[in-house]
Amino acid sequence: MNKHYEPFSSLVKDFYKFHTKNWTFTKDKYLNYNKTDFYYKETQIIGEFFEAWEKITQYIEKNNLKKITFLEIGAYDGLWGLMLSYIGENLKIDYEYTSIDNNPLLFENPKKTSLFKLKKYYQNKGQINTVIPTDSKDVTNLDKLNKEYNIVFIDGDHSYEGVTSDVKMYSKLATDILLFHDITRKNTVRKAINDSKIKLDEEISYHTTDMGIGIKYIKNA
Repeated sequence: MNKHYEPFSSLVKDFYKFHTKNWTFTKDKYLNYNKTDFYYKETQIIGEFFEAWEKITQYIEKNNLKKITFLEIGAYDGLWGLMLSYIGENLKIDYEYTSIDNNPLLFENPKKTSLFKLKKYYQNKGQINTVIPTDSKDVTNLDKLNKEYNIVFIDGDHSYEGVTSDVKMYSKLATDILLFHDITRKNTVRKAINDSKIKLDEEISYHTTDMGIGIKYIKNA
């Protein structure tokens, strides 16, 4: 997956229009940053992000999937959606991204948000991108969604109640992979996962007290 680091980093900087001073540079000839640095706006840890996508890509190739549908609960600025497009283009497969987020700007001036910029980016590539501006706890959201998605990523309200609600509503839509972010939050995110009787197949954690990504392969259940 190292081959994807530098070109995707360039894509990220171009898409979000931030300067190189936001990055920590190293002398590593393959990477422009340390794996344990935080990604754009400190929303992800770089090493965790790319390792998770390496596993997702391997799954796609192993199972010969021709299209990936991805539902993200709590999308923020859409970094995972941007990576989905990048991977889809590299694998030459179709991809569809749906995001649910309650960022106030989505209601006030949606066209100024990165999620709507990402939506246009998808349209230019002939792919589907759906933005649903709402609280993930709204049960009517299920009426707006597909019946199933290859991948469901839960990264919304990180309270115990919020994660529990998101698991109950959206985990059943995942046909291949269920992802969780911030699994190091033991009293909220991790407790909600455990109490929901979900056993993670893989855990990616580069910091013991911050972030972390959990992966559940549905077809292994």
